[in-house]
Amino acid sequence: MPPVWTPFIVLGAASLAACKGDPSPAPAPPLAAAVTVRDPDGATRLEARLHDGRCAVTGDADVDVDVAGEVATGRRGQTPIATLGPGRTGVELADGDGEPRIRVHRTPTRVELLGMDGVPLARLALEDRVARIVDAARRPVALLAREGGRITVTSPDGEALAYVAGTGDLEVAALLVTPGVDAEARAVLGCERLLASPGASTSAPAASRTP
Repeated sequence: MPPVWTPFIVLGAASLAACKGDPSPAPAPPLAAAVTVRDPDGATRLEARLHDGRCAVTGDADVDVDVAGEVATGRRGQTPIATLGPGRTGVELADGDGEPRIRVHRTPTRVELLGMDGVPLARLALEDRVARIVDAARRPVALLAREGGRITVTSPDGEALAYVAGTGDLEVAALLVTPGVDAEARAVLGCERLLASPGASTSAPAASRTP
């Protein structure tokens, strides 16, 4: 039976910490003004729209993300709900109270999402034309591939799970749909990457990708 495509609930926080000494990831490809995640039936699950240096997410998450210096902040209204920036263990995504929740180790070909105790939540393997998501036990849970002007997300059995339009960046797509991470954390992680993309209208640099 294919896995149920429902993200586990984790308190909204994650970290993007590149392993010390790892090279920075390649710049993301150009993208449209909005990136949309749709279910196989065409219903919109999540939309991330860029405007004036901000990334507004609606759908599964309702959050606005902006970047100032080395910190990306996700807000609901005027209230911060998550921050992504340098922390004790590297770059961390913390909740609105500043409590770090998830660490991410990152190289140009890999993103690892871990709890603050070091237990993996998910791993993303990034290749030239595909990205693979595995769970904490390294079991495959999703395959992403560029196809016909969009990115398809399928289960290990080939069942369609979602479609991502508006970007050719497999990392952006994978961050927005990764199981094991709540929607708000995925929104902040995906938006930070989007705001670093060529063509994104932002007056501030993206959050630091090295400790």
